[in-house]
Order: sequence, then C-alpha cells, then structure tokens
Amino acid sequence: MMRKRSALRQASLALGIFAAVWLMLSSGFVAQDVSRCTIRVRSGESIQAAVDQAPDNAVICLSPGTYIENLIIGKNLTLSGEGEEPTQVRVTGAAEGHPVIQVGSEQEIEVKIENLAVSEAKGSSGDGIQIAGGVRVMIVNVCISENSW
Repeated sequence: MMRKRSALRQASLALGIFAAVWLMLSSGFVAQDVSRCTIRVRSGESIQAAVDQAPDNAVICLSPGTYIENLIIGKNLTLSGEGEEPTQVRVTGAAEGHPVIQVGSEQEIEVKIENLAVSEAKGSSGDGIQIAGGVRVMIVNVCISENSW
C-alpha cells in the first residue's frame, strides 16, 4: 500500500512539474529562444557580409540602428530586425538607383524579411525591395518608404 502511495505521489509531482513548465512556456513567462539567430549583426557592421557568409536557412538578426547599404540576397534565409517597432531597424540604400534589397536566384529559394524599415537614400530613384527569378519572399511587419515604384 505504501509503494502505491509513493508511486502515486511521484507521478503527481512529475505531472505537476510538467504542467508548470508547459504553462510558463505557453504564457511567454520564459524568455524567447535567443538561439533563433544564426548570425547577429550590430549597427555599424555589414549586413551583406553576414548574408554572404550565412549558411542556407540562416536567420540573420539585426540590432536596432541604421544600416546604409544595398543588399543582394540569393539564398534561403530570414532577415529579421530586433527592434520593438520596424522603424528601429532601418536599411537605407547606399548606391543611387539600385534596390535597397534585391532578392533573386535562378533556383527556387525562400526569403523572409521581417521587422524592419526599408528606405532609399534621399534624392535617389531606386526600388525598396526588388524580387526576381524563382523566389518566394515573405515580407512581415516591414515599413517601405521613400522608394520609387
């Protein structure tokens, strides 16, 4: 009889711990998984260098700030701003008349661009995001402004 009670207590304890952990994870109480970022780029560093060295399906996380460069993406990856608002991470074109972000490949690729702002340099006539070839691009929570059509 004592063994059954002991086993029952252990099972109850294990179930209680499981329920508590599940509740914390589902409620957001536990910090989100920071290992989501394959590469982290800080303001002043090159996003294009990170894109070039990124492995397939990488998640490139951009710290808040302004990045002045034109990006060419030709592989599966996610480009994700880490600011609370999309305007906290801004990618502004450096080369006049060129897209700020150009996504293209002859092969099928999937690119996700999220949580950032894209704008062309003042007085320029380039595109914000240009998509060409066999690509699928998901654009989520992105502010695109001051660009030509």
